[in-house]
Amino acid sequence: MDKPLLPEKKRSNIFTFSLLSPGTRVGYAVMLLCTSAASVLMYNERHQLPILGIILGCFSLFVLCYIDRWSFNCTEQTVEYRVGLVFFALRTQHLFSDIEKAETERFTKGIFKTPFIKCVLCLRTGEKKTVAIFPARNTALERQWETLTAFFAG
Repeated sequence: MDKPLLPEKKRSNIFTFSLLSPGTRVGYAVMLLCTSAASVLMYNERHQLPILGIILGCFSLFVLCYIDRWSFNCTEQTVEYRVGLVFFALRTQHLFSDIEKAETERFTKGIFKTPFIKCVLCLRTGEKKTVAIFPARNTALERQWETLTAFFAG
């Protein structure tokens, strides 16, 4: 049986909010594979470079390499924000003591009045950082954010 990377106690103390969900990344990976295969087949038959396939492939590769992620480590009491491409991502780290409070803003958007949740960190310097914006139907992310909000409030 495989041993988990982190013990159960520590794994539950790390919360991550990412711009792109794993499902979105899988979708772009499939799109990259399909456009690459179609481009190779088209080049073999016509001996022309498929410009649309190259553009779609490059866009898919960019999305797969892009990182925009907040990680909250409750054990070490640190917050890490990474943004950029995989190999050139900028990293900003804050301590929990740098955070004054965590806010939750609810709003509706669009023709169908879809409810959304905006998660905001208020730093002691007066800066406000948006951690995530997601549909209110995503109860798992909402529970994670509520747990963090309670942690910062207490």
